[in-house]
Amino acid sequence: PIFVFSINNTSSNEDWVLSLGSHMEGRFGTLRQVMLNDHINNIKYLDNITPPKSNDAQPIRALTPDVNIKLPAAKKTVFMLYIVPQLGEPVTIAPRLMTKKFYDTKKTQNYNKEDLMGFFLIAMAGLFVGAYAFQRYLPCLYLSLYYLLQAAYFYYDNNLLYLDFPLSAAIAQWMLALAGTAGLFTTKAFLNADFSDKA
Repeated sequence: PIFVFSINNTSSNEDWVLSLGSHMEGRFGTLRQVMLNDHINNIKYLDNITPPKSNDAQPIRALTPDVNIKLPAAKKTVFMLYIVPQLGEPVTIAPRLMTKKFYDTKKTQNYNKEDLMGFFLIAMAGLFVGAYAFQRYLPCLYLSLYYLLQAAYFYYDNNLLYLDFPLSAAIAQWMLALAGTAGLFTTKAFLNADFSDKA
């Protein structure tokens, strides 16, 4: 899909950050292709589609959801955002515009909601590893693996918009599939159920 939007900068600040959102803000999924252009000032901020113009130019290996942009003071700027999701992966974006100063302050905070969520998932994994060490109860390891995979997926999806890797389209699917499998084994063990049982 293509999104065309205008931003009217009524402030004197020209340094801004356009964020396509974090996982906690509603953004989900990674992209196969992305392009962000400023049509008024003819500036290309993101582009992993157009081949490099010279052999010395380095291809884009990875992109984060946050982009530094320039907005001329007291002027309107028109942007074009073109995105193509990874095959087999739903994508949502949650665009947000903020000043560069606010963005830098936010990033240097000791804790934000993304860090707290990641810490919670890793702490839960550690908790169940500790429970297994004391109780030797196998489902605790399944739960630990479940939370570790959820943490890995959270950090991957939260921090990456695009990754130039041959199997990048399958990374998220595999992490979620393995987490689901760990969840099934946990349920089976806790309920002492057999997948071959008939209702």
